[in-house]
Amino acid sequence: MSENYVIICEVPGLVQWQEFPMNHTFMSELGTLWHVLSRATGEKVAEFKTTPAFFMYHHANAYEETVNGKTEIVVDVVSYPNMDSLSAMFLDQILNHPERLMNSFGDGGLHRFRLPLGEVGSNVKGRQIGPCMEFPTIYYEKYNTIKHRYVYGGSLKKGESLFLDRLVKTDVETGHVKYYIEPDVYPGEALFVPSPNSKAEDDGLILSVVLDMSKKHSKLLILNASTFEKIATADLSYAIPFGFHGKYY
Repeated sequence: MSENYVIICEVPGLVQWQEFPMNHTFMSELGTLWHVLSRATGEKVAEFKTTPAFFMYHHANAYEETVNGKTEIVVDVVSYPNMDSLSAMFLDQILNHPERLMNSFGDGGLHRFRLPLGEVGSNVKGRQIGPCMEFPTIYYEKYNTIKHRYVYGGSLKKGESLFLDRLVKTDVETGHVKYYIEPDVYPGEALFVPSPNSKAEDDGLILSVVLDMSKKHSKLLILNASTFEKIATADLSYAIPFGFHGKYY
């Protein structure tokens, strides 16, 4: 969602949920469709296509930008060339073939797509602006629907990791990437919490509930969002099952 538009990304995939093991078909030749709706009226105002198609789970942000007098919607998403990660997320696959899941996630990355509202129906190509990551987050309270600079998330190294085993900070303006890696520690979603009266976009903390396999329990990891260095941890006496999303209040 941007300031004036709702953007819906339609992936050309067919999933047979009633079957086990689950089957899916990814029809790359059909392309991924972008539907743009007016937030004021609810009416569809534009449609675009990206071919070959991509698959995605999460958006990072969207905002509007004027280029040569024309409005473009900029959308940052974590995209993949196929849907292989879906079937690889079943428990039996994770336990017996963990490389499938990590290889499929390792093929993804943070990509930026620009939807030119004056060129409705055009084929939109994305460009990679960040590394493999999932659960992308920003300084949401201030930069949701506004041009942002930093995206945070969980990450891995294809061919080496067996699960998301590091946190990542990506500067989408410069392409600079910072990682936080701790042996035997597997992070959850990275939540940004701004400092009181913060002025810089990354002036704050990153909170992530992580699983520490060396101690067989979870802990809250606190990083300096600017330097991406550890400030503190708060240990728990038990393990918290992995979730998808969290919220700081």
